[in-house]
Amino acid sequence: MIKLYKIDSPDNKPELVIEGHSDAVYSVCLAKDSKIISGSLDKSVRVWQFDMHAKTYTLQSTLKDHKDFCLAVSLTRDERWLATCSKDRSVCLYKFNQGNPVLECTLQGHRNSVISCAFSSKFNGDDQSFLLGTAGGDNRARIWKLQETHSQ
Repeated sequence: MIKLYKIDSPDNKPELVIEGHSDAVYSVCLAKDSKIISGSLDKSVRVWQFDMHAKTYTLQSTLKDHKDFCLAVSLTRDERWLATCSKDRSVCLYKFNQGNPVLECTLQGHRNSVISCAFSSKFNGDDQSFLLGTAGGDNRARIWKLQETHSQ
């Protein structure tokens, strides 16, 4: 369950409660276009569209590419790429296509759960590549240089 609050609310009650995951939500990230992306112990990642004024939400996508708990989610600054990390030792990398995340690749290399991920800005001013940092239960941090490819 995800609860959205107004900071200045005097009664500290949630303005909106989003339900849909069948287990605890471990990570969320927010997009500029009123989207929330959530990762859960139910092994799924969900993309929600919400409207705080109308107090409504819609489930846009459910991603089930991890075989174990989803522990972290992260968006690039331009919100075109999404990374998700899991206890299954993988990082799934999605590219948004017309508002929907499409799995581009799965990164392997950690020897234990991947518990954190974060994107950098564009790498060396190159609009085609960026960095993704991941940290795992194997006591290792990895920096991945990712190259965006364009099909002709």
